[in-house]
Amino acid sequence: MIFYTSDLHFGHVNILRYTGRPWSNLDAMREGLVENWNNVVTPDDVVYILGDVVMGKRAENLPVLNDLNGYKVLILGNHDYPHPSNPSKIVDKWTQVYADYVDEMHLELDKLFEGRPFRLSHFPAKMIDHTDEVRYAEFRPQVPEDGYLIHGHLHCVDRVVADRHIHIGIDADWTDYDVPRYTPIPEIAIGKLIKRVEVRQ
Repeated sequence: MIFYTSDLHFGHVNILRYTGRPWSNLDAMREGLVENWNNVVTPDDVVYILGDVVMGKRAENLPVLNDLNGYKVLILGNHDYPHPSNPSKIVDKWTQVYADYVDEMHLELDKLFEGRPFRLSHFPAKMIDHTDEVRYAEFRPQVPEDGYLIHGHLHCVDRVVADRHIHIGIDADWTDYDVPRYTPIPEIAIGKLIKRVEVRQ
């Protein structure tokens, strides 16, 4: 199976308060996210992580990726040190370190699902942000023609934040599609969402 997630923010204490995640401390969040992940992802599955996988002390927090099942494809987010929004000396130092913990790394990635173009990016395309200031304008992708942008970054419960945008961040609520909270989103659930959206149009 194929799964999607983003904005795990392992090692980021403020994310607990900011998003209302149901854990009391970082160790509990780490254990909970790993357990949730491995309850649905097998070693043979593929998971696209759309950015911001760890925070805090990266060298201490990146090894959690070794505890997660599956073939891991990291689409870089602004908090991932190899992302080009960071100073070049940071990018140069950390690119290989991150590569040791994931199977692939990309800035964006295009793929097909049931004949539809999917563009995978950490950021939404439209000038949407979770702060008052819209940031990283130069890294905002285009929505593919006749397709969908799959993204994270927003730390909200909403699944659809704009036309042909699908938010798969770990804080998004996909329970209407039989996906437990704080777990990776199976591609089949995204397909069901698209069909439901298009029926309403």
